[in-house]
Amino acid sequence: MKRLNARVWMAILAGILALDGARLRGAETNAGAATLETRTKAAQRPWDCYRITCIQVKPGKEDAWLSCQKEWLEINNELARRGKIRSNSVWKAADPKAAGYDFASITLFYSLSDANNYTREEIEGFFGKEKLEDLIRRTGDFRTVISSSIEQLVDYTTLVRSESDPSFSQALLIGSMRATPGRERDYEKMEKTVFSKFWQKMAVKDPHLVAWFFSKQVSSFKAGEGRNYTIVHLLDPKLTAPSQKQTDELQEQAWKEAELPSHKSLDVKGLREMGKVVTVNKVMETQPDLNPVRAEWKKLLGNWKASIPDGHFAGDGGYRIKRISMGHEDLEIYDKNGKLERKMSCPMKIEVREGLNHFYSLHHEGTYHSIYKIHDDVWYEQSRAIFTGDTKTRPDAFLVYKRIDK
Repeated sequence: MKRLNARVWMAILAGILALDGARLRGAETNAGAATLETRTKAAQRPWDCYRITCIQVKPGKEDAWLSCQKEWLEINNELARRGKIRSNSVWKAADPKAAGYDFASITLFYSLSDANNYTREEIEGFFGKEKLEDLIRRTGDFRTVISSSIEQLVDYTTLVRSESDPSFSQALLIGSMRATPGRERDYEKMEKTVFSKFWQKMAVKDPHLVAWFFSKQVSSFKAGEGRNYTIVHLLDPKLTAPSQKQTDELQEQAWKEAELPSHKSLDVKGLREMGKVVTVNKVMETQPDLNPVRAEWKKLLGNWKASIPDGHFAGDGGYRIKRISMGHEDLEIYDKNGKLERKMSCPMKIEVREGLNHFYSLHHEGTYHSIYKIHDDVWYEQSRAIFTGDTKTRPDAFLVYKRIDK
């Protein structure tokens, strides 16, 4: 895999955006005049935080340590199936000496609180207490933890293409950053208004670039003194990186199309200090199909109809139809005579937490949030009264949707 040129990395390591606005949690988030682009991006938020642990393997013990990681993968597959984590993956440093570690283990979570929502006792319950104790002992014999930190996602590019290869060959380029003390807000403002737009344009133009993520450190153990931000590029090494000349041309086009200010007008060096850049390659990861959110999307895709009894849910005896595509909801509301009264179209997001399925419809005026369950191909959607304390609707009321052809 070719390395990106220096100018690209100057931009990468400057590219940090603070994502304003509330998380998609709670009964309803008032999004004000949120644009479709903003709402679509919020619906595509891939994860909320991750734990990265950097490992140095003891001499001659790499195979033994990797064997242990395969056993940990069995545990993480079950945690992913239960919705406790989004995924776990192990990455090998391309240049361990320069990186300062041999491997990095990365666990993605749906929320910051999820980073601590499972216990050793839970793992012992499905893996076995003695078996887990033995695995912990053997793992410790083969490695030293160099650093560990929890990072919360601040901004990201939305995917403009599918990851071309779900195998273990994809690569991450990781850059650590230190914002100038006292100027963090100015720094994030610059990234919000400039560099996030640039990298979204570059993601469209460069097939080698799969995604760009920026995160902020919220807790750490020996994770680098003063390094409080991390930038990650997900690359597809099966595709050849553009040449330096091609990259220069793509950058110039992206900058122009994003209508950004001149580089000279940006106080990049005054706002941040660049740390080391590390290239890592994926070795193993949890099975994507065990992700409960993916499983729920498969169940929801299609058309659904719910009859509204007279006087229920502010209805007049009519019905509703939902047309669900990946990441999107079209809602049609009809009166009792079958006349279309209202139609809404908006991005949609799903989360699975503690065994409950949550969905969010990100409307222009705000975010509608409820819980639901698909049972025997019927969609049961709980009334928002369970969250809002609405006295007109019983908190145990449900909309019941049945699948229809069109």
